[in-house]
Amino acid sequence: MKLKKYYAETMQDALKIIKEEIGPDAVILSSKYVKTKKGFLGLFSKKQIEVVVSYEEEKEKKEESKAAELRRFTPVMEHAQQEAVLPPVDIARFEPLVVPQVEMPVHATAGNPYAALADIRRKEEEPAQVLGNLQMQQQPQATPGLDVQETAEKLKKIDSLDESINELKSLINNLSSRVENYSGGTEERLSLDVRNLFNLMVDNDVQRNLATDLCVRTEQIIAGRDADPKEVLKSLILDMMGEVKPIQYTKYKRKVVMLIGPTGVGKTTTLVKLASKLLYEDKLDIGMINADVFRVAAQEHLKAYCDILNADLITIYRPEEVVDALEAFKAKDIVFIDTAGKLSSNPEYQEEIGALLKLGQVDEVYLLVSASTSEKVITKILADYSFMNVYSIIITKVDETPTFGSVLYISKESGKPLSYVTTGQNVPDDLAEMVPEEIVDSILESNHDG
Repeated sequence: MKLKKYYAETMQDALKIIKEEIGPDAVILSSKYVKTKKGFLGLFSKKQIEVVVSYEEEKEKKEESKAAELRRFTPVMEHAQQEAVLPPVDIARFEPLVVPQVEMPVHATAGNPYAALADIRRKEEEPAQVLGNLQMQQQPQATPGLDVQETAEKLKKIDSLDESINELKSLINNLSSRVENYSGGTEERLSLDVRNLFNLMVDNDVQRNLATDLCVRTEQIIAGRDADPKEVLKSLILDMMGEVKPIQYTKYKRKVVMLIGPTGVGKTTTLVKLASKLLYEDKLDIGMINADVFRVAAQEHLKAYCDILNADLITIYRPEEVVDALEAFKAKDIVFIDTAGKLSSNPEYQEEIGALLKLGQVDEVYLLVSASTSEKVITKILADYSFMNVYSIIITKVDETPTFGSVLYISKESGKPLSYVTTGQNVPDDLAEMVPEEIVDSILESNHDG
């Protein structure tokens, strides 16, 4: 067994070189990207892939082939040796031996008649002993039976094993042309095109497990049809994100909209952006209810915006007061309720939100989540608001992050429809309906030159 290293720009180039020099029997043991030591301190070095393969020389292959053939026919040779045992001899076919008459020696008779008699008997018994020994030698020996059916089954299994080994070699050769054979996780065994897409997603801060799941599904789809991996992946992401759900309204029919979310996520500013857009672009009559009396100067902040927009504002201090506020706004087209940004896992806060939902007859709820929030915090926020059955999501502060991977994570983890994104503090310009295609295109486009 021989080992050899190859270096190439891509895995496909390495496989081509290996196939030309060694042939299809080469076995890839490992592969990894390494940097070539060029330039000043390696600063301008490029990555190459290092592939280690094992192979057998022609002499070793021939000896192994002969050994395999010998092992294959060994059971047949053993049975052939067993068949070479002589068949039993039929003793009855032989004529009995004639015993010659023996004359008594004169000296024995004269000296000791008893000794002479014993000598005669001994001579009479010798032919019988010879015959007995001959019979014993010619008795049939017990030989193990030759099971022809068992031998045939063994030979059949050997042939089947050879076929399976050949099929396995063929499968390995086919896969090696499409898959980078790394020793890592599932994503490292993706085909080259899909793995490039996976790397783009991870570079754009898409959660690794989510990227792996989407790319594995892409791999499964393109394996059975002629399709562009990028288009397949894009379709899967858009399907996961679902349809965008902005505020649905009917003029002259009041709709109550409530915004919820953690402290600092930008609820009040987003509420003003939405109110300004509906007021000036859609010509709707807007009313605002401020339920955020927990934060210092929250009322003054919202009142300043309402004065600019010429919109009515009512501040409530208990959930029960929302009933009277809505009665005062019964002629409005849209009524917004701004809530406090308390700790979302606090039971008292959850009870307060539940009371506002029920007493305020809220039609639509929007949970605000910042795009710059870490995955761990996003998971906790969504878990804290799991007591809410129906809501849509507004993603804020998109301008504070250079990538949009968190948008996919929020969509996947919540399972709720997306609605708007905010990109700054300008009212109302820095608010727009979510466009999933733009998010996906941004994630699947390389941010690097070359």
